[in-house]
Amino acid sequence: MHWIKRIFIKNSVKVLSVNNNKNQFPIKFNCDIFTLKEPVEVFDKIVDKTYDSVEFNDINEVSDQPIRNLCYLFDMHFQIQNGGIIQFIDNSSGNNFNETLKSLEIINLPIHIDILQKVKSVFPNNYVTKNWEERRLIIDRINENNVPQIAEFDPDIFWEKLDKIYYANSDSFYNSINTYVLNYANVNGTSRM
Repeated sequence: MHWIKRIFIKNSVKVLSVNNNKNQFPIKFNCDIFTLKEPVEVFDKIVDKTYDSVEFNDINEVSDQPIRNLCYLFDMHFQIQNGGIIQFIDNSSGNNFNETLKSLEIINLPIHIDILQKVKSVFPNNYVTKNWEERRLIIDRINENNVPQIAEFDPDIFWEKLDKIYYANSDSFYNSINTYVLNYANVNGTSRM
């Protein structure tokens, strides 16, 4: 896949045009978004532009890996913001738990990686299944304090602690996503996203 980056002036606004030669999901970011003061504002613009530019019913249908990485993380983030770590895992977004973890590794979010690794540690064989029904049964067992690999496990404290860590590191999440998008669009004079 070959990517081309163009910065040009359109109505006195710099636009970063991100395209590939197979007409897959072109995205144009207004370069001014990267000068916004608050990381969450930049993040929100990236989310809006990405979702406006990509149509899919399932994240796994997105053929462009950098965009798919973003979509996994957006999905995780909004689920957690809405109902905590447990909501992310319990809903269909949990079907992509392992892919989301990989995306966190690619984008280099160590605190968030650690959160998902801790979630994995309470699942049998350290694996979060894609199957929602199986995952739901496991979550029920976890929430009934049935985690044989951890002595004196308290599910309420476990989930609450992970939620607090996640919420306390929101700016780190936003900054890393913002940097990923900016760097991915400006690698060695070519764009890969």
